Amino acid sequence: MQINGTFWGELIIFTCFYMFVKAKIWPRFAGVLEERRAFIENGLKAAKDGQLLLQDAEKDAEHIVKQAQLKVENMIQMATQEIRFMQEQAKEEIERLKIAAQKETIAAHENMQRVFLAEARDHYLKVASAVCAKVFDTNPTQYLNTLESMLNKQSSVMQ
Repeated sequence: MQINGTFWGELIIFTCFYMFVKAKIWPRFAGVLEERRAFIENGLKAAKDGQLLLQDAEKDAEHIVKQAQLKVENMIQMATQEIRFMQEQAKEEIERLKIAAQKETIAAHENMQRVFLAEARDHYLKVASAVCAKVFDTNPTQYLNTLESMLNKQSSVMQ
């Protein structure tokens, strides 16, 4: 390479061009590049913050879902216990009603027996009185009293 006038001329023109670009154009490019770098940096920071918020939200959502599941399980257990309690109460009520119905049935049966025995005794006394009156032609109180005491003994044995 030969150093001659052309070289020095090109060097001077290039240096002037470099100084012009450095003074006038480069600050604008540097400003645009700095703005772009700051924009990208802010975007990356916002993305990182967004990821952290998303992770926190996922943890919160998972916690809320677990709490909801626990509440549902608790409600199911309480409902199951209440159902069992109600079933036990219903069984006890049925048993109580069964016993009451049996007692009423027994009382009604005993009452019917008493009524039947009283009606039968009265009927037998009337028949016996009529028979005695025809057979003896008198008032058969002695025979009726004996017959009545026999019927009372028989009715007490049946009860």
